[in-house]
Order: sequence, then C-alpha cells, then structure tokens
Amino acid sequence: MITVAFIGYLVAGFAGAFVAALATFLPCYLLTVLPAPYFKRWGKHPGLKHLSMG
Repeated sequence: MITVAFIGYLVAGFAGAFVAALATFLPCYLLTVLPAPYFKRWGKHPGLKHLSMG
C-alpha cells in the first residue's frame, strides 16, 4: 500500500497517491466487507455445513 501511494505521488502528486491507494484498497473492500452478511447467511445453510473445517 505504501509503495503504491508513493508511486502515485511521484507520478501525480497528492491526488495521484490518493487515487492509487484508493484503486488498490477499494476492490478488496468491495469483495470482502460488503458481501459479508451474505457469506454469514450461506454459512448457516444446512447443505453447506460439511464444507466448514470447524
């Protein structure tokens, strides 16, 4: 993350650092945090219980 922001800063200043960091972090956030309630719901599904390791 620091490297991405640094390269963005070198290329386009503070705005470049912000955009580079956002472009790196946002997809991870969108693909894990936002669908978490759906993952929990499907985790309680009886047909999927055998897939859990615990």
